[in-house]
Amino acid sequence: MITLENNKFATNAAERGRGNNSLHEVVCRCINEQSNVGIFTTDIDLTITSWNRWLVMHSGIPAGDIVSRNLLDAFPDLILRRLDHYYWEALARRNAVLSHRLHRHLLPMPPTVQNDERSIPFMLQSARIGPLTDQEQVIGTLTLIEDVSERTVRDWEIEGHIAKLYESEQALQSSRDALAEQLHELERRHREITLLGEMGNLLLLSRDLVEGSDIISRFLRQIFPEDAGLLFLFNLISNVLEPAIGWGEPALPGQDFNNDDCWALRRGQMYVVGESERAMQCWRPTENFPKSYMCIPLKARDAVIGVLQATNWRDGDGFPPAKRQLAQTVAENLALGLSNLKLRENLKEQSIRDPLTGLFNRRYMEEAMARELSRAERAGRKIGIIMLDLDHFKAFNDRHGHQGGDALLVELATFLQTGVRPEDIACRYGGEEFTLILPDAPAEAVRKRAEEIREKVKNLTVSHMGQNLGQVTLSLGVAIFPDHGATTEALIQSADEALYRAKAGGRDRVESAAGK
Repeated sequence: MITLENNKFATNAAERGRGNNSLHEVVCRCINEQSNVGIFTTDIDLTITSWNRWLVMHSGIPAGDIVSRNLLDAFPDLILRRLDHYYWEALARRNAVLSHRLHRHLLPMPPTVQNDERSIPFMLQSARIGPLTDQEQVIGTLTLIEDVSERTVRDWEIEGHIAKLYESEQALQSSRDALAEQLHELERRHREITLLGEMGNLLLLSRDLVEGSDIISRFLRQIFPEDAGLLFLFNLISNVLEPAIGWGEPALPGQDFNNDDCWALRRGQMYVVGESERAMQCWRPTENFPKSYMCIPLKARDAVIGVLQATNWRDGDGFPPAKRQLAQTVAENLALGLSNLKLRENLKEQSIRDPLTGLFNRRYMEEAMARELSRAERAGRKIGIIMLDLDHFKAFNDRHGHQGGDALLVELATFLQTGVRPEDIACRYGGEEFTLILPDAPAEAVRKRAEEIREKVKNLTVSHMGQNLGQVTLSLGVAIFPDHGATTEALIQSADEALYRAKAGGRDRVESAAGK
């Protein structure tokens, strides 16, 4: 409580009654002249009773003009700002402290500082309002006003520096986050490029499409770990795209489809279907097919190789630009790798297949014989060799021409391919002569098989240009490993000699190698 007894700026009224008037006057004069705060008092009616020099200097109001005036009349703004109640509180013996942060000022006075960033229309003040007492009797109010402008501006500057530091820290953190994101993106791209490079290198080393398919499946799982997909390959014979390689869970349902069923192939570029763009959905095999997917055509040398199809089961529109670009890059790499792999397979096929009949050629027969003989020797098993020759083929050619002869050779090759076991190997040895290799076959079974072929070929219908070319017959020679030879050359020679005896014995017959 601010009182005359305990305030260093006021004296006890009782002292005036004990002859201390001169001391009191000196103290009051010092307070009035030298105080660095504003001090004024009122009576219980809020009539101003004193107004010190600090207030005169900063407010510009002389003491003679303000003393004896009512505080609220002199400063009606106190009522408008609802600060008058603090004086009524003071008369009720309650102190009040007014902060410049909340009220800015108590009495309007010209500013003592300026700030470039904030407007300061009045002096920034803090104030204390309390009761003025005499002999424990409230006789008015006492107000102390301090100019806190410089301190406040310094605080603002410090707060400004702190705010700038915080902004700089936030900007630095944003930069760090952006850098971390860029680093993560670079690491992701490096990983993808590395995987694509490894996949491409392994595809170059693949022996066939089966091995290549395993490689592609393994790498697609790593490149698209969050997605599921299918790689469809174009079948030149059936002229449809067939599901060949799948990855991810749950697996996509796969089914053959035609070129016209796929928007990606019809447009010649990536086609994306999402939850928000479903008007042009492609043909789908089942209702369980995802509603969101993307398809990328695989082309090489202007030829369709296949279609790469991917979906994100968890996100209906889960194909941001980065993933679309990755899928496009993967499709291009797959198209190149598969094209080279198929080219190598075609070249290999051409080197081991007879171009007319499609059967394995003599070169492949010799390689297959060496491989099968080695296996049979390790396992202690037998191998049957059947050499067969068309009877009177030269006369047949003379009657029907070379085209008719070719038609007969093709028909016989088809008959042999469809009439042997999966493990048997049918080859065109040369001209009208053919060879069958029958792994793990005893002599009786080989002889029986040769007889069946001889009989069935008589029922073979051969036609050319709408003309039936008539019945044909075969002569066959049979040899068994290791009974008739331990090498390819020896077995072929034994079977060929048996074939020669069959022809010499009247044709349309089966002969076994010498000793059988």
